[in-house]
Amino acid sequence: MTKIPEGKCVLYVYIDRNIDKRLRELIIRKYGEYRRGLLSYEVECALQAWLATHKIAQSNAKGEARINPAPKYWLVFQRCLAWIESKYKISFEEVHQIPARFLREAIAAVRGSDKRTIKKWLETFTEQKLIKWISPELIEVRG
Repeated sequence: MTKIPEGKCVLYVYIDRNIDKRLRELIIRKYGEYRRGLLSYEVECALQAWLATHKIAQSNAKGEARINPAPKYWLVFQRCLAWIESKYKISFEEVHQIPARFLREAIAAVRGSDKRTIKKWLETFTEQKLIKWISPELIEVRG
C-alpha cells in the first residue's frame, strides 16, 4: 500500500481516456520523461488554475455570476452536438455556426419531439450560454 504524503489526500475520478492520454503525453514533452508524482503535480496545478479562474463564479443572490453551465445541461448539449456531428458530418472544431433546424432536430432525437420540449431546451441552452442566436435561424455553438 502506498503511503500518502502529509497534507495530501487521494482523489478518485473518472476522466475521458483521450484527456488522460493527452495529459500524459504533455508531461513527457514538458519534463522529458514520465516519473512518479508528475501526474499528481500537473493535475493539482490544473485544478488550482481552474479554481482561480472560476472563483468569480460563486453565485450571487440571483445566481447571475455562473460561468459554466450546470453539468446536467452540458451533458444534454453534448449529446445533441454528437447527434448533429453524426447526422450531418460536421466537426465542431471547425464549424461554430449551424442552422437552428439542426439543433431542433437533435433535441427532438435526444430529449423528445414535443414543441414545448424543444423550446425549453433551446431556452435553457441560451440561458446557460451554450448557444448564441445570430439570427432566428442561425446559432453559434459554444466551443
